[in-house]
Amino acid sequence: MRLSLVFQNDADSALMHLLGRATVVDDRAKMKELYPPLLKTWLHKGAEDPRMTLIRFDADRGDFRDSPGGPRQVLADFTKAVVTGTPGQGAEMGEVKPGDVKSGENPLLNRRTER
Repeated sequence: MRLSLVFQNDADSALMHLLGRATVVDDRAKMKELYPPLLKTWLHKGAEDPRMTLIRFDADRGDFRDSPGGPRQVLADFTKAVVTGTPGQGAEMGEVKPGDVKSGENPLLNRRTER
């Protein structure tokens, strides 16, 4: 099944959109490994709850927008562009390629620390 995932962080004005394939994985051992105890609030039987499904997502490609400085910086750059006619530098945009994102990592956070 083809799937599109969008991750948004309003506090940092960051957005990532991934396109890829999703498959249902029937692996209770893996589900137990990944199961956070907080889910017991809704799924009382834990990882054995029949309502739980493990879904694997493999990204083919994606895009990101990162606006360091948050909404104020974006507004300042927009205002500068309107007043001076010069494009602002508010957001960095780019492509996410296979291999850029490793399981359990936050690629937007990683990009910021690599700068």
